Amino acid sequence: MNCDNPDNPRDNYDHLWTMIYNHRNIDVWDERMKCYWVSFADDFAMHLKEKWLLVKEVVYLPVYMYQHSWVTIATQPFSCPWDSGQVWYIYVSKKKLREEYWVASIKSTQRLKAIQHLREEVKEFDAYLRWDVRMACIKESEDEDNEWMCDYFDKDDCIDDAKSEIDSIIEHRNKQAQVNKETVMNNLLLKSIQLWS
Repeated sequence: MNCDNPDNPRDNYDHLWTMIYNHRNIDVWDERMKCYWVSFADDFAMHLKEKWLLVKEVVYLPVYMYQHSWVTIATQPFSCPWDSGQVWYIYVSKKKLREEYWVASIKSTQRLKAIQHLREEVKEFDAYLRWDVRMACIKESEDEDNEWMCDYFDKDDCIDDAKSEIDSIIEHRNKQAQVNKETVMNNLLLKSIQLWS
């Protein structure tokens, strides 16, 4: 089921990446990029310069938005030229990546890994913007309160965690039943020993 009031992943979770944007009607990302009205690439370079960075010192992806009656974002352009276009970038400095990955320099494998993480962050934020955030409710019995598992930005993750939680509950109950069975058997054994003595 969908979460009624999902947390903004940019506000409530730690992220290594920074999302910058330039959109007059939407204000939900990390930082607004100053608009010099040259080009997105030049504005991005100016933004980085203000942060004492160069374009070659970051791993980044452009982020595109489709806005019609709803909003969705992606790292690839949308097919509709009227209701979509590039609105921001997501980036991380290579210095932060070296610290995160514990490496002296960023090789192609780390760069590809970083790009995959950037895409996953955009996908996560897209789920939030589209209100496609999942939650699961697990009720162990009629006497107990529900256990809510909220803020899943991927349906498969929600299902996997719910299955894992259910398996854990079943395993706990089986262990409890085994302990109860052993207790009953021990009590019966003690009573039979007492009868014989």
